[in-house]
Amino acid sequence: MPEKLIEFDTRVSNPLGYEFLVDLMLFSFNEFDVIIGMDWLIVHDAIVNCTQKRIVLKCQNDEIVNVETD
Repeated sequence: MPEKLIEFDTRVSNPLGYEFLVDLMLFSFNEFDVIIGMDWLIVHDAIVNCTQKRIVLKCQNDEIVNVETD
């Protein structure tokens, strides 16, 4: 099946009301939930801790958000 690149901007929010503008692209990778680009990480002053499975992000209002997974 041929793949087609589809790009669109969307806002991702969580139950706490924090929103982040993202540019999502669909890939046929089963190994990854999401691929985060360096430019996006820089904009959000991200700290990525792979050992603890945690990403710390700065919101537009300078609040800090911790994103963790199991």
